[in-house]
Amino acid sequence: MHRGEAAQSVAVDLNGTMEFNLIVNDSGDNINSDQASWADAKVTLMDGKDIWLGDMKIIEAIKTSYDNASPFSFVYGGR
Repeated sequence: MHRGEAAQSVAVDLNGTMEFNLIVNDSGDNINSDQASWADAKVTLMDGKDIWLGDMKIIEAIKTSYDNASPFSFVYGGR
């Protein structure tokens, strides 16, 4: 979606899934203003109980170790 477009409703059958990810990618127009609003999102459990997304447990992503090495190189002013 792009700025100014109306909100979209989404319904997904998770088929008994125990874990799922909500991912926001860029919409093909660079990384500016990429965000999502999961307003009023809820999950219906197998027993029929509804849980609001904000009340669900968040599982932390796997931590990646980083070093001080630059992930890129360039030349500026001959250096």
